Amino acid sequence: MNIGGIFRSPKEGYDQESHPIGFRLRVGSVLKRLAKLVQIEVEGVVDGNGYIDSFTDAHSDTINSEVTGGRNFTIVGDKIKVDGDDPDCGVYFEMTDGSGTRIKVQERLTQNTPSKIIGRIPMLMAPKSYRVIIITQFGGSYNSVLKKSKMLTSSFELNAE
Repeated sequence: MNIGGIFRSPKEGYDQESHPIGFRLRVGSVLKRLAKLVQIEVEGVVDGNGYIDSFTDAHSDTINSEVTGGRNFTIVGDKIKVDGDDPDCGVYFEMTDGSGTRIKVQERLTQNTPSKIIGRIPMLMAPKSYRVIIITQFGGSYNSVLKKSKMLTSSFELNAE
């Protein structure tokens, strides 16, 4: 099944005429009638630049809530691979207090793929709130490196105790 047409904004609702539902199989009359009853809920627009979906703190085994210095982490997302020759490329924890203070992950990343990063959280984590930031030149495919870095920021905050 596919939905045709273009959603021009995250708030645009589904319209049967602009966004026809199609099938890639031989459809009988029952399924054709059923297609008219399907309701679609638009949840947002896909970000082509990539995004951070989740952060797991291995020590506390929590998702998108805690960060423990000196312990392992897993970040899952899309187009998040740290790549490029810009020295700013890397994984950072930025304080959310407005100071702009960032702590860079200095140790080698155990796993660094387009959809998953595994590494070790820096020890110098003050008991504050942080956002995850990834700066990369990864262009979306294994041979694609951007000329200019892009920055991906988590939508959630992590608390260090």
